[in-house]
Amino acid sequence: MDDMSCRVGGALRDLRKIAESVKSDRREGLGREFAGFEIEDLNAKQFVHKHVFGDLIADQGAQQQPARQAAPNGTPLPPGDRSRPTQRDLSRQVLTVRVEQLRESVCRAPRWAGRFSLHDSSNDSEERAMTATNDKLEANKKLARDYIDQVFNQHNPDKAADFVTGDVIWHGGGLGDIAGPENLAGLLGSFIGAMPDLYAAEQDIIAENDLVVVRLVVTATVKGSLLGAPADGKAVRWDAVDIYRVTDGKISEEWAADDVAAIMAQIGAFNPPWAA
Repeated sequence: MDDMSCRVGGALRDLRKIAESVKSDRREGLGREFAGFEIEDLNAKQFVHKHVFGDLIADQGAQQQPARQAAPNGTPLPPGDRSRPTQRDLSRQVLTVRVEQLRESVCRAPRWAGRFSLHDSSNDSEERAMTATNDKLEANKKLARDYIDQVFNQHNPDKAADFVTGDVIWHGGGLGDIAGPENLAGLLGSFIGAMPDLYAAEQDIIAENDLVVVRLVVTATVKGSLLGAPADGKAVRWDAVDIYRVTDGKISEEWAADDVAAIMAQIGAFNPPWAA
């Protein structure tokens, strides 16, 4: 059993649940460590008042204090010498003892441990926030994957408008920048048109904040003019890294880092010095 199963934290509702269950039909299954565990017929409000604030008005008998106390020899003690704790103190002591009993018994009694869950809700808000963040990051990755698949791998550049914002900007490094969905579709159309069997295979994908980074290996056959070079039917292969910024569920910015030198070298547009 992990440490969280032994943490009671302030879960009064769980204590109440235990009291109700034990009172009904499970007293025998709890073991001897609960032999002195008092089961009270209190509703939730009374339970809190008695064991937290120590002021359960309905428990009149518990509120009454003896008028005098006697010393061991039978001599009444003067009021100033009385050492008996007040009802408030006793209530807090009883609650402390019960919580400690519960903590120890949970750790010792596996039969009972499976029946109830003692929930520490202190981290609920943080967990919900983390879940929401993870869901958003997964949605952003799905957007990038769908964009690559439907626009590039299915060779449909006009479909890009469905995935981008009205003010989208495409950054191509040495190839320049393109703004707007129509201009982006035109650029992608000329690129995909020259390599109609283009396929971009995902290698890695990372999402952080509003960015998605995808590393790809692209393969294609050059069947049209590409980057000023005539079509020669050659097969080409290059590495690419695309970075997408996602705004309100659509791509608002893209940085395309394709290995242009590798493409140009393979289609014979130039001979790089390192290939000599």
